[in-house]
Amino acid sequence: MVAYQFPPMFAGGARHALELARALGPHGVESFFLVANLTHSAPEEIYEDFPVYRFTPRGPSRIRYLTFALQVCKRLFVERNSCDVIHLHSTRPFYFLILVLAKALKKPIVLSPTLMGHDDPMTLKRKPFLWQVEGRTYRFYGKIICKSAAVRESCATAKIPASLIASIPGAVPASAADSPFRPARDHEEIRRTRADLGLPADGFLVTFVGHIQERKGCDLLFDAWNEILRHQGFSGNLLLVGPYNGEGHGPFAAKLRATLQAGAEKRIIFTGQVPYADVPRYLRASDCFVFASKREGLSKAVIEAMACGLPAICTRIPGVTEDMIDDGEDGIILDRRDAAELARAILRLHDDASLRRKLAANAVDKVRRKFSLTDVTRRHLELYRELLARRGQ
Repeated sequence: MVAYQFPPMFAGGARHALELARALGPHGVESFFLVANLTHSAPEEIYEDFPVYRFTPRGPSRIRYLTFALQVCKRLFVERNSCDVIHLHSTRPFYFLILVLAKALKKPIVLSPTLMGHDDPMTLKRKPFLWQVEGRTYRFYGKIICKSAAVRESCATAKIPASLIASIPGAVPASAADSPFRPARDHEEIRRTRADLGLPADGFLVTFVGHIQERKGCDLLFDAWNEILRHQGFSGNLLLVGPYNGEGHGPFAAKLRATLQAGAEKRIIFTGQVPYADVPRYLRASDCFVFASKREGLSKAVIEAMACGLPAICTRIPGVTEDMIDDGEDGIILDRRDAAELARAILRLHDDASLRRKLAANAVDKVRRKFSLTDVTRRHLELYRELLARRGQ
């Protein structure tokens, strides 16, 4: 499995790959990871029971993608006798070199695009030349795994043959008895979890998980929170779980710095980057989840929040949010990116406990039905076997 971004970075696609690898293990599938070393980690390590080889991208601009791809190819060639399938989680410039090597070694190669507006084929056509090359190579992969309708439609518009497309969503290990992604058992567990995490014991807790950045809609969330604080009778806090960069230039960087400085006054809690194992604990301690992202492939953060029994409020991303949420049944989808509308949705959940319970119960049920890791693992296993059988013909 190849992933450019990888933990300890907050990287939903890589987390999904790790969970998939773990679930494939009991079926006799061994996995190792080839990733970019973006966190000054050890070049080789065992991470969550899996061998991980980290390669440092070197050089200016897009040359760093070339040096990364070459290092991946070198390792794949060394491992050629112990590797049966190569699975890329997203694509970058010069990944066509990995594709060429896989073809030369007669290894089936699979691609899972991760982000609409970034590595789906129609977006790649509009990017600079090196990205366009990757878009043109889509039809040479053994399979393209589309996690959402939007990615599938992008492939169809780009005239990728339907025989190459497999629709398999992201997943959360919510059905396992020991899974941390589950609702809180009772109010006492919520109280203890808040105390352990240093969160306010009382009040409505609105939570976001992910990189604190403009693309994730945090600018809209800050504006909506300012609207909420003007309402009498609202007692609550905004919890932002994830890394942030308080430096930089531009309107969002300035807004983030101002929000950081006024955090306590505005009842906003920034955790910074936390261990992934703590994410479900923050979710179980919360009352609702807000995700106003502008672009996604399929949001793992939203599915995890739903698995933890949180009603989720999302701004609409065509072909993505509808794959996760049925508006008014197991969450709320906002058609407009409007701070006042987002504030009203949060206040509506704050004021209506019965609505929160309904959305939460339906959300948990949907994750177990539609985003089951057991089912997603089975479908990946069938896909790998199909590709290997085809190679042997």
